[in-house]
Amino acid sequence: MRANRTINLCYGNVKNAYKSMSKAPLGASDHNSIFLPPKYIQKLKTGKTTKKIIRTWTEDSLEQLKGCFECTNWAVFLENAENIDDLVDTVTSYINFCVDLVIPVKEIKTYPNNKPWVSKELKKLLNEKKTAFEENDKVRVKNVQKDINWKVYQCKNDFKNKVESQFKQNDLRQVWQAVKKMIGCNSTKQLICGDDDKTFASDLNSFYSRFDCHDFSEETNNILNQLPQQGNDIIISERDVTCLRKINIRKSAGPDKVDSIVLKECRDQLANIICTLFQRSMDNHCIPKMWKLSEIIPMPKKSKPSCLNDYRPVALTSVLMKCFERIVLSFLLSDVSHKLDPLQYGYQPRRGVEDATLSLLHRVYEHLEKPRSYVRILFVDFSSAFNTMQQNILLQKLLDLSVNISIIRWISSFLSQRTQRVKVNNVLSDVTPSTLAPHKVVYSPQYCSFCTPTTAGALQITVLIKYIR
Repeated sequence: MRANRTINLCYGNVKNAYKSMSKAPLGASDHNSIFLPPKYIQKLKTGKTTKKIIRTWTEDSLEQLKGCFECTNWAVFLENAENIDDLVDTVTSYINFCVDLVIPVKEIKTYPNNKPWVSKELKKLLNEKKTAFEENDKVRVKNVQKDINWKVYQCKNDFKNKVESQFKQNDLRQVWQAVKKMIGCNSTKQLICGDDDKTFASDLNSFYSRFDCHDFSEETNNILNQLPQQGNDIIISERDVTCLRKINIRKSAGPDKVDSIVLKECRDQLANIICTLFQRSMDNHCIPKMWKLSEIIPMPKKSKPSCLNDYRPVALTSVLMKCFERIVLSFLLSDVSHKLDPLQYGYQPRRGVEDATLSLLHRVYEHLEKPRSYVRILFVDFSSAFNTMQQNILLQKLLDLSVNISIIRWISSFLSQRTQRVKVNNVLSDVTPSTLAPHKVVYSPQYCSFCTPTTAGALQITVLIKYIR
């Protein structure tokens, strides 16, 4: 259209399939554009706009948070706490209170057709062109369009340079995320939970704690009663708490809601109180209940899940407890490192799957060089290794390895009376205990290995090689 005159016509083979809307001219054109959106709802518009509340971690806000922790008299918490559970709850609540008080929050909207390279300046120019068109200011529309063209080129170029710099820095995670955004390759897996989120979360929680309840408390107590009351003292210093600097700030917070970035950026201010919490837990051979609580996030294994087994449980635990585990691991390795199997590749520094694969292939190829020989390999899959572990057997093995008595008692507390809950669409289920009980091992032709009836994934693989001449 030019003014009120129609100069172009559009024909289609479906009657009333589209509706016409007048839009701003394209580029330096002297006639308006006609937008023909379909009358049906496009797939793009079926996606809902998501709102998210995030914290803005600026340098100024982090400095204020550090100052807040530096001015805190932590001795007050130590004097008023009756036990380790009350102390951890109080300290955690105070840290979260300071974060809520100092760190500002803002609400952001994510649209289904968002482009990764669109910036705030470009959105501002697009809105300015829309306003000029509604005011019928053609000269202003042309001028703004020129600015939009240059801004689009600049934004795309900046985004390209950002992806290239991430690739040069070997940050493949960010590169892959940027590529998926550019091509629109987002995950199509959705959480299908029906009408009641609470009921669905409770059903999942019962399903994830479905293991047979065999009581091994008597055997465990017999082993603990035979141990000396006190082993060698384990001293945790503030230098050991420096593992906080290795925290990945992308890790989600656990049930205690303490963000990873708070522990990493304010590690110098929190080192003293955190060291005290760790030392009391080790001295009393007791782990606070909050640190043994797991918050499970169900993730669909396929695009259209049909049963509870189609959801993979992702357990979130306290970030502080993960740091504590690293510290205890260093003390544990000092006792057992010289007794470990040299062919163990899991949970070993500077060892991984590649080393295990190369070692296996080397032994296979070395044997096959001999005449009239072949190799059989058996892969054994253990399902839910942590949940199906017998605590009494583990404690006896640790005792046979001459591990420090304090560590053995601490590990016993770590494995006992653990709890869990499931979170679905910000709705939490009730807290239930996580049982530690074994399954009966059966032969499953489906997997061609010895596995449990509820095999869901290869949590641990044991390779057995048998040479036959």
